[in-house]
Amino acid sequence: MTQDLPYNYEGYFPGEKEEEDFSRFQQTLNVGTEAPDFEATRLEDGKQVKLSDLTAQTDVVLEFGSLT
Repeated sequence: MTQDLPYNYEGYFPGEKEEEDFSRFQQTLNVGTEAPDFEATRLEDGKQVKLSDLTAQTDVVLEFGSLT
């Protein structure tokens, strides 16, 4: 059973740096742009994997966002 806990903040009020970062983000990735290769830790077993290794095997979907 989940509890209805209050959100940590009354609202989101970005500062100057956050506004600048968001503005740059909108200009860097476009639909169809190839993602740069990077290494990440797989959650299921802690193994390091490279994006290029995964894309050589199958299609990959990258999702960036917050689940807060």
